Amino acid sequence: MRKFMAALPLIGLLAVGSLGAAGQKVGNTKTVSFREEVEPLLKADCTGCHSGEAKQGGFSVEGTALFAGGMAFGKKVIVPGKPAASALIGYLRGKHQPQMPIGMPPLKEAQIQTIERWIAQGAKVDEVKLGWPYLAPTNPASPKLKNPVLRDEWVQNPIDSFILVKLEAKKLFPSPPADKTTLLRRVYLDLLGLPPTVKETDTFLSDTAPDAYEKLVDRLLADPRYGERWGRHWLDLMRFAETHGFEADNIRPRAWRYRDYVIRSFNTDKPYDQFLSEQLAGDLLPNRTADSLIATGFARLGSWDELSRDPEGRWQDYLNDATDTVGAVMLGMTVGCARCHDHKYDKISAKDYYKLQAFFANTRWSEERLPGEVDSPELIAKRESLHKQLQEKRTQLEAERAEKGDMEEPKRKRKKEGVEAEIDSLNRQLAPIDTVAEVITDKNTKPITHKVLVRGSLSTPGETVKPGYITSFCGGKDEEVMSGKARLELARWVASPQNPMTARVIANRLWQHHFGQGIVATPSDFGRNGSKPTHPELLDWLALELVRNGWSLKKLHKTILTSATYKQSVGTNPVAAKLDPANTLLWRQRRRRLEGEAIRDSMLAVAGQLNPQMAGPSIYPRVSGEVLATGSTHKWGSSPEDQQRRRTVYVFQRRSLSLPMTEVFDGPDMVNTCPKRQSTTIAPQALAMFNGEFGWEQARHFAERVAKEAGSDSAAQITLAYRLALVRKPTPAQLTQATAFLAKKAELHRTEKKASPEQAALADFCHVLFNTNEFLYAD
Repeated sequence: MRKFMAALPLIGLLAVGSLGAAGQKVGNTKTVSFREEVEPLLKADCTGCHSGEAKQGGFSVEGTALFAGGMAFGKKVIVPGKPAASALIGYLRGKHQPQMPIGMPPLKEAQIQTIERWIAQGAKVDEVKLGWPYLAPTNPASPKLKNPVLRDEWVQNPIDSFILVKLEAKKLFPSPPADKTTLLRRVYLDLLGLPPTVKETDTFLSDTAPDAYEKLVDRLLADPRYGERWGRHWLDLMRFAETHGFEADNIRPRAWRYRDYVIRSFNTDKPYDQFLSEQLAGDLLPNRTADSLIATGFARLGSWDELSRDPEGRWQDYLNDATDTVGAVMLGMTVGCARCHDHKYDKISAKDYYKLQAFFANTRWSEERLPGEVDSPELIAKRESLHKQLQEKRTQLEAERAEKGDMEEPKRKRKKEGVEAEIDSLNRQLAPIDTVAEVITDKNTKPITHKVLVRGSLSTPGETVKPGYITSFCGGKDEEVMSGKARLELARWVASPQNPMTARVIANRLWQHHFGQGIVATPSDFGRNGSKPTHPELLDWLALELVRNGWSLKKLHKTILTSATYKQSVGTNPVAAKLDPANTLLWRQRRRRLEGEAIRDSMLAVAGQLNPQMAGPSIYPRVSGEVLATGSTHKWGSSPEDQQRRRTVYVFQRRSLSLPMTEVFDGPDMVNTCPKRQSTTIAPQALAMFNGEFGWEQARHFAERVAKEAGSDSAAQITLAYRLALVRKPTPAQLTQATAFLAKKAELHRTEKKASPEQAALADFCHVLFNTNEFLYAD
């Protein structure tokens, strides 16, 4: 936090000046907005010493009453019309010592000049103006295109018009469409996270009907694997994990129910407004269901310090986490920045933050029996037996932890881990028959009050607030909620078509996953510090289209996927690359690396090993002893071999230990909401793919499948391997190279006395295909 000198009484920013610091006239005649240009600078660089109770020098940058005249060592802080005579400018430029901000780099010249021009123009405090994104989306006018050929032949839906009009302004052209094979693999990976089979490829390539691609999109959106793929994106946002985190990192045995709820919701195309309402207030809905009750568990997914000796502080951490998650995920704003003071950059006050938090202040954590579940006497007896065994083992574990005998530490550790393993096993047996969910409910229906925490600390409570909405999202009105079912009102507000953020934010997230970057590149920060939208009119059109179609995400997917913009190839263009190197105008499609989950799932699918079983308690793939040795607690269970081959979305999510394949390819940290995965290129990725046990194991299965389906002819084997892994046939040159590779490797394995040198060579070749960029990236 940049600091102004404590002795400087900066309480006079309403004066006017006409000269710059060097005594020259400030030449730029453009009116400077205090709200939009000056206030953000003051908040960013001054709040450390000049906000809240820290009004050093008698000056605060919060509120408008502070601009009311003042003196500093006989100099006016602001001299009407004279920036050069204003003490503020003197201190910022270092003409008065010490230069401000103290102990920090000085403001940039352009920033100081902005303040000088504002003073010269009268230092007027303009009214708060609510612009984008604080105003609800409005129907944008249809773009007027100049090129009639592209308008008539390239544009396939309104998306393309919004893209093309900006390309025309830069005299750029869209790229040619991707070939059918490339487009097929792209849309499969986008919607399912898996490559198409050879049969699926042949079916699409042989369909010459004009609507062949549209029918393909419909089939994929109806495929249950779609929910597994897109549910994972939502779980990233909701910091989903199945343990509490911190030192103990104990298991949340029923957290998997939330994961399955999300996957079901995506597969049934649950209206997005309903999807949000169930999570915010599913326990309060008049038509409460098992799913709506499970949905509320999103608020409990954050880290929880079980060993904390400060229960009040721990509960406040939960409230902060739930508030920040709602703000970032559903509203696309960094509301957490207003926890300690008014947001420095966005129109969100600390009072707004605690009004939003107040919706959760009356909640309690509860384990609720799911409505509609019918238990047999046998099931009840089995559940009671498992509960009894669990209690006994937990008692034993507490005793083991408390024991301080002469037993050697390694032996004590092994004994404790053995008990923990038994508890894990019992939890896994109990999970599918224990019809209970981890949810939140209200303590009572009394009116809710909550405290603003000055500087975010429980030790400094401030004014009392009631549940209410972010003022800037309500046209500047300070709206509070009196209802006893406050979260239900929150759900209605968040999921309302009139809310300026909700539809925009989710439409941008869909765009992000189809193009590698959102129209707003910072998908959980639409504010001043986030990226500006590249196509704001298009984003508004998408948001309104979502609402017009009953908040159907699948219909919005189809609109995006059937656009000419999406179907472009990834090929580059030197002219376009020079004018728009970041491809913000979308003159081509972006090449995107697959996430760790999609890489692992694709390897299993290509090798013929993927178990398609959906839902239920999480599974534990085999993890090396070296990885398991990294912690002091029992971290991992074991699942039957067939269960280990299920999709990665069903892998147990432990905060202190991630599946190595997911972690090395930039998986989420499961502590914070993850709006966008990173895409790094690091040596451990190559080591995991080329040296890892999983990669070699799947390559052997891949080779066995190829040999079984293609026979012993090497050309047939190579062609099938290419088609399975890369969804295309090899080129003649690649076929020649691969044939030579197989012969050379087979000869090498013969000298090594391998039992089946040809099969070992084929496994080597399959392993190479897994390690190609073409396998790891979607074009």
